[in-house]
Amino acid sequence: MKKSKYNIFFNYNPSTRLAFNFFTCQLSEVDNDFFDIYDNIQESSNVVFGNSDVYEKMIEGGYIVGDRFDELEILKLRHYSAKCDSSSCSLIIAPTMDCNFGCPYCYESRSKTYMSPEVETKIIEFVSQLSSSIRRLSIVWYGGEPLLAIDVIQRMSRKMIESSEQHNVEYSATMISNGYLIDSIDVEVLKQAKINNIQITIDGPEDIHNERRFLLNNHGPTFTRIISNIHLLEANGINYNIRVNVDNNNLSNVRKLLEYLKEQRLDSQPVSFGHVREFNRSVGSIIDDFCSIQEYTDINMVLQSKLVDMKFKSVSISCPQIRKTYCAANTLQSFVVDPLGYLYKCWNDIGFVSKSIGSIISNRKDNNFTALYNEYTLFNPFNVSKCRECVMLPTCMGGCVFDNINRKDECKMSLDSVIQGLKRAYYDITVKNISY
Repeated sequence: MKKSKYNIFFNYNPSTRLAFNFFTCQLSEVDNDFFDIYDNIQESSNVVFGNSDVYEKMIEGGYIVGDRFDELEILKLRHYSAKCDSSSCSLIIAPTMDCNFGCPYCYESRSKTYMSPEVETKIIEFVSQLSSSIRRLSIVWYGGEPLLAIDVIQRMSRKMIESSEQHNVEYSATMISNGYLIDSIDVEVLKQAKINNIQITIDGPEDIHNERRFLLNNHGPTFTRIISNIHLLEANGINYNIRVNVDNNNLSNVRKLLEYLKEQRLDSQPVSFGHVREFNRSVGSIIDDFCSIQEYTDINMVLQSKLVDMKFKSVSISCPQIRKTYCAANTLQSFVVDPLGYLYKCWNDIGFVSKSIGSIISNRKDNNFTALYNEYTLFNPFNVSKCRECVMLPTCMGGCVFDNINRKDECKMSLDSVIQGLKRAYYDITVKNISY
């Protein structure tokens, strides 16, 4: 037997020591019996340890592994299998890049263009061809503001659902929306399109939100109507999750927002936090309000803890989870489509044609587009020395591919933040105690 490469140990308090293994994501309380065995583990040793119960549980938790068990090679197998999985396809579709909001931090390329019938047809043909070989199709409606093109969504959803049903393909759809137009459409339209979850952004209590997320034409407020529309979704059985985009300007007001959501009984669905930062478009002087990736990592942990403290029903501080790939952009069968039919691998690139990987209309391919496609799909954390040697690799898998391509020296993961989260998880989850 030998020690796992992915163990960390830390004190919860002076009398309690915890162990976490990133390969199995097992968190355990450990004692002297554990370390009597652990400290004396030697590869190729046939030593029989006195406390066989602890020894077996150490194996079960992944803290020690067999001599011939190569954890790094298993991680590679997980990663390559997920990257090349041909049983499912993920499509992020933006029927328009137009938007009724004027958020100053928006990183997208705004355009009044709406998806043409030709692009619709090509996407439907693409889905129909795929349907004969996949088992799952996942659609995300994106933008711009996708509800500005609800007619496009209706038409395309009906045809993609029909094609999926004909081929016994599991179909699912979600949407990312600012939430302002929900009451202007019949919610039955969303149900017929099988849109089972909508992500809606609220950036703080009413005054803060309205300063950041206002109507484009007249700088008008949006908060009250969005809250009303979230209640409308809940009343009609459509799931939602609330996203709060965070920077130094609104950070101090997040707790006030969470208190308001509790008062409104909007605490049953997930709340997540987003990092406001530059992507492909300059946001001018407001960049001074942004926090760094490392700062945001620590902020996010604190905010997640607030959700637990305030007893939001759908959240708990949990252990890091095993990842096979960081996100769909690193897989072969995941694409983003803009209203003109240009294809991308990452939604951070949408609308910037120089970042497209081709076109669904012309099937255009040239060296530049092929190179960018390869950068996303062939990104390999095992070729990055700091990732390959990192104890957190099984739960990170190299991090955001966009960041690795564009900001090669930045890393989102913080071991100190992870440890703080694990300490909180010790309270929040049932910890398997291997010391008895």
